[in-house]
Amino acid sequence: MILNKSREFNIPWITGLNSGDGGLKAAPIFAKEKLVQDLDREFDRIVPISMFYGETSLKTEEVSHRIRDFYFGDQPINNNTLHSVVDMFTDNWFLSGADQAVKLQVAVSSAPVYYYYFDYRGTKSFSELFSGLTTDFGVCHADELQYLFPSDRVFPGLVPSEKDIEITDKMITMWTDFARTGNPTPDEKDIAVRWQPITSSNLEYLHIGSDVYMDSGLLKERAEFWASLPVRPNLFTSNMHKDEL
Repeated sequence: MILNKSREFNIPWITGLNSGDGGLKAAPIFAKEKLVQDLDREFDRIVPISMFYGETSLKTEEVSHRIRDFYFGDQPINNNTLHSVVDMFTDNWFLSGADQAVKLQVAVSSAPVYYYYFDYRGTKSFSELFSGLTTDFGVCHADELQYLFPSDRVFPGLVPSEKDIEITDKMITMWTDFARTGNPTPDEKDIAVRWQPITSSNLEYLHIGSDVYMDSGLLKERAEFWASLPVRPNLFTSNMHKDEL
C-alpha cells in the first residue's frame, strides 16, 4: 500500500461507507435459496474464497470459525439472520479497509480527512437491482449515489419522497462545497451541523441518516474484530480461486 511507504498526500479527502454495503453480496445470495443453504452448510469452504483470505492466511479454518461465531453464534444462516450476513460482508469488504485507510491517511497527511457513515434508506435501493427482490437489505452499496446523481434511468418512474429530496439537497451541498473549497460544510447553516475532520484515534465521522450528526468510533467492535484476525488482505496470489458467491 502506498500510504505504508510514508509518502505524503496532503489533499483533503472524503471517504466512508454505507451501513448495509454488504447487501452488494448478500442480496444476490438471498435471491436464490440454494445459495443461502450452500453458505450455511459450506461456510468454511465458501467464505475464505468470498472474503479473499483463503490463500493469504495460514489459519484459514480458525478465521472461518471466528467469523461464523462472531456474526451468527450457533444460529443457522437463513432469512432470520439475513442482516448478519449483510453485516459480515459490510465489515469484510468495506469497513475493515475504510478503517485502515483513514488511520493511515491521518498518520501521513496534514490535510483533513472527512469520514462518513451513510445510513439513510430511501424509496429505492440498489439491492433491488442486485437481487430482483424488494427485501430490505439495509442501506446497500451504491445507495448514496442516487442522492448525488440523477437516478431516473436506474429507477424508472421513481417518485422521491420529501425526505429523499431533503437528503439529496444535503448530499449535493456537502459534496459540491467539498469540491469547491476542500471543506464539505464551510457554512454550517446549510446543513445545521459542521462536518469535523478526524482529529483523534476515535475517528470522528458524520452520520448521514434521517438525522445528520457527528459521532465517533464507527462500528468500533466490528472493525477491531477484523483487525484481530490473522489475515493479510493486501496479498493476492496469481492462482486465486474464483469467488464462489
